[in-house]
Amino acid sequence: MKSNIKFILAILMLLTISCKKDKVETIELTGTWRLNESYINSGGGTVRTIVDKEPFEFIQFKENGDFNGAIVYKEYKTYKIKDSTIVILTKADNTTQSYKYIIERGTLTLSPVEPILCIEGCGNSFSRVFMD
Repeated sequence: MKSNIKFILAILMLLTISCKKDKVETIELTGTWRLNESYINSGGGTVRTIVDKEPFEFIQFKENGDFNGAIVYKEYKTYKIKDSTIVILTKADNTTQSYKYIIERGTLTLSPVEPILCIEGCGNSFSRVFMD
């Protein structure tokens, strides 16, 4: 009987820990981000374009799931976090694009993964401007 109780408590602890982790990831992504760099690799090496002149381009992930974007993201209206590395952006016509996202040292990197992807690698890097 005691082993069953310990097993159930262990499962409940794991579920609690995993739920808290998801909330933290959402909070990390929420906010306004400024485009710093675009990169693409067409097989001959990575070409990076630094964006350091006005007008700057921004994207915004709101807590309620709304999304505002510029450049290639301007048609997307909402977002949903699929897991700890994938965010799904949705257009007004309900078509979606999945992006791999990484947040490191205050920099957000977005790279398309589905249905459109870059075989050799491509994406955009952003710095956080505001926490919403």
